Amino acid sequence: MSQGIARRTAACLWGAVLLGSSPAWAAESVDNARVALWPLAHERVAEDDANALTTKLRVQLEQLLEGRLLTPAETDAVKARPESKELVKCIGEVRCLSALGQMLTAGQVITGVARMEGDSRALELRLVDVQAQREVGRVNGILPRSERDVGPVLKELAARLAAPEKHQGTLVINGLAPGLDITIDGAKQSVAPDAISLRVSLQVGKHAVEIKRGGPLLTEVVDIRFEEIMVMMAPAPGAEPVGQGFVDMTGKPVQPGIGPNVTVSEDTRASDRTVRLPLWIGPVVMGLALPPLVVGSVFLFDLMFIGPLALANPSQCQPWTSSSGGNVGLNPRANPGNACGSFWRYSARKEGGALVPVLALDVAAVVLSGLLSVGMLAVGGLLIGVALAPALEDKDAEAAGKPAAKRMTAIEKPPEE
Repeated sequence: MSQGIARRTAACLWGAVLLGSSPAWAAESVDNARVALWPLAHERVAEDDANALTTKLRVQLEQLLEGRLLTPAETDAVKARPESKELVKCIGEVRCLSALGQMLTAGQVITGVARMEGDSRALELRLVDVQAQREVGRVNGILPRSERDVGPVLKELAARLAAPEKHQGTLVINGLAPGLDITIDGAKQSVAPDAISLRVSLQVGKHAVEIKRGGPLLTEVVDIRFEEIMVMMAPAPGAEPVGQGFVDMTGKPVQPGIGPNVTVSEDTRASDRTVRLPLWIGPVVMGLALPPLVVGSVFLFDLMFIGPLALANPSQCQPWTSSSGGNVGLNPRANPGNACGSFWRYSARKEGGALVPVLALDVAAVVLSGLLSVGMLAVGGLLIGVALAPALEDKDAEAAGKPAAKRMTAIEKPPEE
């Protein structure tokens, strides 16, 4: 323990030396427009998983920062320097992270840690201003279990942290009519006289929308979510005012004056959790097709072999004979195993009209067993396909940046220094 504390202290001192010994070099070298991504640390998460998250996070940051993100080659070049290896030991300290930022010649550095919280992966990201030597942002999020849904969550976390101007959704107001005045968070919106809809990009969070024609017609608070479209209808001409104050989409009163920069934190919604089907379910269901297949085969054999044998040779299907004197004995001509069975034996003797019921029983059993077997095989194959589909689609979905299940993430203010 004492050796670990000593190493960490030495690393922090080394960071202090780097920062304090060459301020002129830092001022000339740091490009405030550029942002560096340092590989994520990991706690109770495999290093390969943390590296994979770093790669996926880089993809989202490259889209958001539009050429301002340092390339992996630039980061790797600094990682290879001996002094950076000492600074990594105290990367949790703002001073050490700022020193790494100076070595990277970046104005800001993003890093964080992936850890397990219960049975879910959690991600914490930090943004440090290199020249100011202070943390300017921190976000936390629970990652979905489905890998194809990780990309959209990382994109929202990255937008909140590094590109808040792009942390937006869209509000669409349909059914506009001449004479309506629309304000959002107190700002009047410009609407063409002949427009029938209004489309506005807004920061994620709650926004107060007011629609007037002389007096208020509708006052409502809408919840804008990242890269989602919220649609609402304007009151029809001649409509009565709705409510005495601001209400949410369910009609519950809320306090007015909610601005665009207020972010509401909430836990991951249960409806957004993606349940992945285990692969073993498909083969198990397909295995259930075996019993009806065996039963159907038995009845098919009865229909195709035993029945014709009993009808063609009735005497071979009679295990017992009776003499004129009433004595009963074994039939020497009977099938040794009495394979004809009692049903077909009675049909062969034409007793009680048993032929039609026996045929119906065999045909019904064969058809029903066949349908059950084919159905189980089809359902099992479908379940196997459903189980494999997410894994096969993960790479394509992440590369395309396709939005999937939305998941709210918590945001924290950086500690005051």
